[in-house]
Amino acid sequence: MNIKVKYLNQECKLTLGSQFACCYDLRSASHFPVTIKPGQTVVIGCGVAFGFPMGVAARVYSRSGLSVKNSISVLNAPGIIDTDYTGEVTAILHNHGSWQFTINYLDRIAQIEFYRSEARELFYGYEIVDELGYSKRGTNGLGSTGVE
Repeated sequence: MNIKVKYLNQECKLTLGSQFACCYDLRSASHFPVTIKPGQTVVIGCGVAFGFPMGVAARVYSRSGLSVKNSISVLNAPGIIDTDYTGEVTAILHNHGSWQFTINYLDRIAQIEFYRSEARELFYGYEIVDELGYSKRGTNGLGSTGVE
């Protein structure tokens, strides 16, 4: 089962950072520098598109070095690339730092992992109800289970 790769920019090749890396690096396809100001979010094309076999999808993650050294991360990590999406993959980058950062052409800006989506195969639909039933946690949300 192969994933089809279409390079929209021939210089934006998928690469592995090391011999045993589990994700491929995605590069900036923007031919002009993109400066991300503190607190700003930008969308940068990665110059690649995919054709997935049924049940295969991808996740886009931050690059750890870019995050820890420059406070730049993929905002919605992991960003999901659905099986039926065939357009250009983009990275939604956010600057969490207090200084601006510039992304240049062909910089490695994110990483992508391909996976088999079992959830889709196990999902049978949904039912609209008035009550969900009891659970010990109930509607207690963020932070309600503690950190221990």
